[in-house]
Amino acid sequence: MPLFTTISGYVYALRPVRVDAVAKFLRGKARRLLLPLVTVSTIHYLLRLITPGTNLAVPEPWWRIYFFSFDHFWFLQALLLIFLLVTVLEVLELIDRPRNTAIVLLILIVLAIIRPASTTFFSLNSSFRLAPFFILGLGFYRFGDCVLTRDRVWLAWTMAIVGVLAQQLVWFNVVELTARLALVTSILTGVAGVALLFHYRRAVGPLAWLGRYAYGIYLFHVWATAGSRIMLQRLGVEANAALFPVALLAGLAVPVLMELVIRRSVLLRRALLGLR
Repeated sequence: MPLFTTISGYVYALRPVRVDAVAKFLRGKARRLLLPLVTVSTIHYLLRLITPGTNLAVPEPWWRIYFFSFDHFWFLQALLLIFLLVTVLEVLELIDRPRNTAIVLLILIVLAIIRPASTTFFSLNSSFRLAPFFILGLGFYRFGDCVLTRDRVWLAWTMAIVGVLAQQLVWFNVVELTARLALVTSILTGVAGVALLFHYRRAVGPLAWLGRYAYGIYLFHVWATAGSRIMLQRLGVEANAALFPVALLAGLAVPVLMELVIRRSVLLRRALLGLR
């Protein structure tokens, strides 16, 4: 999700909010994010009610799915809050220069570290955690030449290697970190890793094509992955080596096919994908 959020920040920077069109920008984001949040999460909730073999309990009461974190739809809530924050920062001209953007990024990293982890209303805790990555992606587009200099690339490599090593030592119970220190390690490793991925990125045709359907894959993939898993298990297939590749293929292919069908209907494309 940090990488996905960084890409979201980069894409936003291609067509940022204009100060004279803030209302239009926010209406567009509400259509693109809030409409699928309501429609797709409602369908998801109902499917969870009637489908045997789902691996998580359905939350009660039902209305909470629209106001609190619910399955993977928390990302829509968090991203909407991030867009509201970025709109304010743009109006105040706080992310239009490298130095100002770096200061904002550092402040957001600190807030991500000290955030109240229990604040799940509209996924506020997750918006704190992901906001630095959105600003990072924006910075890569606007100030790419001065962000990833040779010295800073080596710094990113150092941070990533140390961070991954620390995480592995914790995973294998070699060392023990406090919750706060583990969070710091996670965020810094994520920032460094994403920076390296952007620095060394290369064009890959099939992935670029698949990226056109990234939003639909995000929204609908669970139905395909869970459905394929349940069907295979009913047929007696339990090995992860068999379940994983089938679920992966289904989780990519089925949402793409669904989006191709949905886009044919003006009503469905607006309700399920937030498109005009």
